[in-house]
Amino acid sequence: MTNSANWMLLLPEEVRTELSRHMTLRNYQDGQYIYRAGESSHSLYQIKEGGVRLRVLSESGKEVTYIIYSPGDCFGFLSAIDSEPRPQDTIAVGEVTVASLSVSEFERLRNLYPAIDRALLRHTSWRIRELFKMYEFGNLCDLRRRLALQIGFLLDFGGKSDSGDSVQEIKLTQDTLASSVCATRQAISKVLKSWSDKGIIEYRYGRLRVLDRGQLAKISEQSSPEH
Repeated sequence: MTNSANWMLLLPEEVRTELSRHMTLRNYQDGQYIYRAGESSHSLYQIKEGGVRLRVLSESGKEVTYIIYSPGDCFGFLSAIDSEPRPQDTIAVGEVTVASLSVSEFERLRNLYPAIDRALLRHTSWRIRELFKMYEFGNLCDLRRRLALQIGFLLDFGGKSDSGDSVQEIKLTQDTLASSVCATRQAISKVLKSWSDKGIIEYRYGRLRVLDRGQLAKISEQSSPEH
């Protein structure tokens, strides 16, 4: 199973083309909601440009970021399948263009093409496995390992390589990164500074560049805090 949030890649090309043919482009400004937690589902989406952040807020206002999706990634299909309310907020990161497919059109195409349900089943199975991993490292790993694992996870979904080499980049604030591993910004800043001094990463102006993915992977595999 590919490390991708684009479940449409699992479809035969002709079915993927048919889905795309019935999608409508929509534009969003930075910080604008695409949908909010608790809303009814009317559409599912694929990102064409920009990024989309999935987050939840507690009653006390504490924020947790699940992931930041990148171009090509799909989101919003769970509520389209089960008709339950949206489980998270989705917020535009930068100038965003998404392709939107209405739930009614989605249902019609599912009835015409059984391959859609097979693709979604495979994709959902993979995502459940990822959730198991996230639960494990959230409960059993120290902050440095959690952070290394989360950065690796984000790179696998949407990291950009300058020239196909080991230097990869993701765009996010330290606050967002901290909320994705349930830590404070101050704690995250301290770890990033340590890694920057060692030439593992570089963080400037909301962009995190991984200079040594191999070393980051070693940290993610450590069973005790790095010294």
